[in-house]
Amino acid sequence: MHRPLAKRCCKATAITLVVAFWSPLVPAAEQGEDCDAYYYGIGRARDLKRAFACQMRAPDENKNWMMLAVMYLNGEGAPRSLAQAQAAFKHISDRDASTEAMEKVLALRAANPEATYPRVDFCKEIAQTTLDGNECDAIQQRRSEAATRSILKPVRAGLDRAGMKSFDELKRAFDAFRKADGARTYEAFIDGTIRNEKAMAQEDFVQRNFLAAIAAWGPKADAPPSKRSLIDADAELNEVYRKDLSQFDAERAGAKEAARAAQRLWLKYASAWKRFAETLHPGGQAKADDLRAFLIEQRIRELGFSGEGGGTRN
Repeated sequence: MHRPLAKRCCKATAITLVVAFWSPLVPAAEQGEDCDAYYYGIGRARDLKRAFACQMRAPDENKNWMMLAVMYLNGEGAPRSLAQAQAAFKHISDRDASTEAMEKVLALRAANPEATYPRVDFCKEIAQTTLDGNECDAIQQRRSEAATRSILKPVRAGLDRAGMKSFDELKRAFDAFRKADGARTYEAFIDGTIRNEKAMAQEDFVQRNFLAAIAAWGPKADAPPSKRSLIDADAELNEVYRKDLSQFDAERAGAKEAARAAQRLWLKYASAWKRFAETLHPGGQAKADDLRAFLIEQRIRELGFSGEGGGTRN
């Protein structure tokens, strides 16, 4: 699934960001500075001065002029300056819904430069195109993943060697399942303008469920009993899964296969959870059944969620 991150300079460009789960960000000298990490506080404290300097260090042909215009308007990392924001914006040669939104902001402030204005939020107020919207979605996903790493790192550190090994297997199984469920959601939508957004929303929902499972079944939890029997939960999951598959006809074979692939990886993820839980909560079959029912109830909600809350961008 392709998820472009637009950098608004003279011409839009696309980059792909890959962040290892347990590793720190690759040093700037090796792959170029991550200005978004400084600006949004991804995996580190937010540092607007460093974010501005990072943007300014890029060659003019690669500068994110739109973000520089936003930062000048807000006084983020540099003195607030309408004139500098206007100058930065003039470097953008392409025109689309996002640049039109920024033009309106600049015109409003130019008409009454002495007034006090609220902070401009690029993602909420300026990003109007699919490409810019995908950038904002990906930034939000990166922030979510960084927050998840900060939660899980001490969990792993508190385990013995066997527990760490089991936990790492669980995390790998979860990552594969999460990506596959995003792909399932992506393939379920025919309209390309919202496919990335829906897929990212689904992955974020699955990730929140994973953290909820850690909270309920992790090393600091008491392994709660299930609210209903494993048989009932399993029967409902089978029904929901069959309904999910039934929406795709012969012409949507790719979507059906993506749904099957996601479910196969969920089964592997559930099995990895069982092995990890056994290292934390030895308790026989009753505990295993309770865990399975807990995970099944989460999966039922995931199949019903399918990236809810997204909208259409032009």
